[in-house]
Amino acid sequence: METYTALFGDMSLLDIFPVETIERMLDYVRIDDWFLFGRTCKRARAIVGHYIRGKIKSKHLPNFKKRQKSTKSLTGLYEEQIKGLMTLREFPTKNIFLQSPMGTGKTLLAVMHAVESWKRDGIRTIIVATTKCFTSWLEHFNLCGLNVVKSNPSKSDALVIHSTCKNHRDLVLKTEREAFKTLPYYIILTTPAYISRSKRVFLEKMRDLSGVYTQIIADEAHLLNGQHYVNFFREFDRRIYLSATPFCGKVNIRARHTGTSTLEHMYNMHVNLECHTDHPVKMTYELIANSDVRLNQISSLLNRSDFKGKKVVLFTDWNASRMGVLVKSLAVESPQFRFVRFYNTSLGSLDKFRNPDEKCVLVTTILSATEGTNFEVADSAIYINFGSLVIERARQCFGRVRRRNNPNPEVKNYIFYDSSSALSYIRTKLNLYHALDLSLHIVRKKKAEIILILKALSNLGIDIYALPKPELITIFCRNTSEKNFLPFKEEDYTLHLFQIMQLMNIGA
Repeated sequence: METYTALFGDMSLLDIFPVETIERMLDYVRIDDWFLFGRTCKRARAIVGHYIRGKIKSKHLPNFKKRQKSTKSLTGLYEEQIKGLMTLREFPTKNIFLQSPMGTGKTLLAVMHAVESWKRDGIRTIIVATTKCFTSWLEHFNLCGLNVVKSNPSKSDALVIHSTCKNHRDLVLKTEREAFKTLPYYIILTTPAYISRSKRVFLEKMRDLSGVYTQIIADEAHLLNGQHYVNFFREFDRRIYLSATPFCGKVNIRARHTGTSTLEHMYNMHVNLECHTDHPVKMTYELIANSDVRLNQISSLLNRSDFKGKKVVLFTDWNASRMGVLVKSLAVESPQFRFVRFYNTSLGSLDKFRNPDEKCVLVTTILSATEGTNFEVADSAIYINFGSLVIERARQCFGRVRRRNNPNPEVKNYIFYDSSSALSYIRTKLNLYHALDLSLHIVRKKKAEIILILKALSNLGIDIYALPKPELITIFCRNTSEKNFLPFKEEDYTLHLFQIMQLMNIGA
């Protein structure tokens, strides 16, 4: 270092070598190092940007910054998407598990890779996406310039095996294996239902096509961790798994001594596409106490003078027939909004919701909007029975609107809870804290345990409605972090640590 300083003074690497040489150097360092170098100064960022654009020669890059009438405009990728794309390209013979948080663009990078695999190497790809993610995949096909006409495969660039695409399904079943080698469809999208034992005719067809479509992509792969799916994936030369969740499913009998799950034996490279950027969307909330959420209470909220939302997602637990009736009633009570129903395959409803010229409420069920669904233009969200959700699903619901491409700096969340039930309050607050704080690693205690703790707190004269966040989480949840025994530092607690420990162990 002293020699360097004596020779070059305050000059940097950028002052010594030409840009072309520095770009050549980037070929010999890790992908992570590109971004570290790019953060050093504006000149370095420009060099890295130019280098990456040369590597990823595609015009299909997403715009996450500007609000436009069309949400399908594309201009730039996230760092973790670039890392994923380059990893898939640099290791073409590896079976890879790409683990990445919700909302970080796994679907887009997978479609881009499938397109590039065909254009560069002539590799055809089958994509297996969960039913809940189906709409998202169709959207990303569109983003990458792939046209899908559900009623007419001849006008489509990809084939879709799904109940909404009967003509596509018929074409796949009727076409001989060898004919697929000359057909233009280099991507087939399907769901786990069509590779299950219950649809054996499709399962056998997919297996037969494994010699033509040599690459397979499994979305939400942690849900496909049974031996049947493992056997199916094994038919393909190259396997790519996508998930925000690590594998922790059934254990393979042959590998039971290792304690690892079946799919872990199906990939030989695990890449964690960690997101190092602070989330730009601020999630604020208002708890609304009600003994029973009724239709007029929802319309009263929408009609409040201080309700500023223009793009609202209403998360419900209504079934399809009830939703149809209630949506009509809401439209009468709150005529300033357009009400649109959303389900897993309704691309049209998302287009209506994204129309910038209308105030709109997108009405959906929590089960339809957990995995793979993007409500990225939402500025508000309303939740019914939020406390009854599994704690991880509560985080997923927030994740549908807390997108990095959301143009709104703040999303206001309105959460109803049963004011007559202390249990409802506790569950609602725990789900809320877990959804807000992505650094928490917790599981909520069971109902019986929570009731016992509530009785103990009452006997001690402690008001549960006044308990701060650290006590509430520590007492009513189990910390699953591998690094820390407690989810917060000792100085964060208001109760004595010994008392907290006693309450933690009630019912254990």
